[in-house]
Amino acid sequence: MKTYIIHVSDDYERERHMNSQLVGKNLDVTYIIDGDKKDLSNEILSTYFAGNRKNVSNSTSCVYKHILAYEKIVIDKAEVALVLEDDIIFYKNFSHILEKITAEIKRENLEGFIISLEDSLLRYINKSERVKNKFIYPKEKGRFAGAYLIDYKAAKNILELIKDEKCHIPMDWYHNYCQQRNLVNIFWSQPTVAVQKSMTGSMSTLIDNKTSGIFRIISFYMQRVYKRLLYNLR
Repeated sequence: MKTYIIHVSDDYERERHMNSQLVGKNLDVTYIIDGDKKDLSNEILSTYFAGNRKNVSNSTSCVYKHILAYEKIVIDKAEVALVLEDDIIFYKNFSHILEKITAEIKRENLEGFIISLEDSLLRYINKSERVKNKFIYPKEKGRFAGAYLIDYKAAKNILELIKDEKCHIPMDWYHNYCQQRNLVNIFWSQPTVAVQKSMTGSMSTLIDNKTSGIFRIISFYMQRVYKRLLYNLR
């Protein structure tokens, strides 16, 4: 599967982390290394961004790299692609569930979709909603943008909207905005197959002031146990 990794070009710790995650995975990987903060020229900012996004920042760089990934998806004519941020951790079920999801996409003839794969936001499908042998469920909003599947049509629709209106918010919010405009269809995977290390507290985030550390690690994992139990009771 075509895979595009959102990556700061000189962050070698994250590069080593991702390379270790990719071992044994059947993925055709491209690192998105263009679009670092230092590369955000006035031309790029005026072409792609509006409002608070139209500034030189780590956050805008991250959004731009997602946009570059969509441009590559369209150029590569990738039917379905996996987009990852470079702090993602794969769960043991990653390859198995990804195969199941891909089969379901083909079986249901889905198009124009974004499928959230991660539980960094600690949101799941209620047990009462789950169906045997079903792995993706329609939702009104996504679950961050650290690990998701996107198809050619959705990538093209997002790029066309950005061309017309520019991007004014973080990419995960922009996905929600595109759904509201009926340009994409958002789904959640159940079970989840990945989590962002910057959300677990085991790696510092590049976007805000949250730091890594044992307190955040313990807190996240305790919350995850509680939330999984809660959604299994609903």
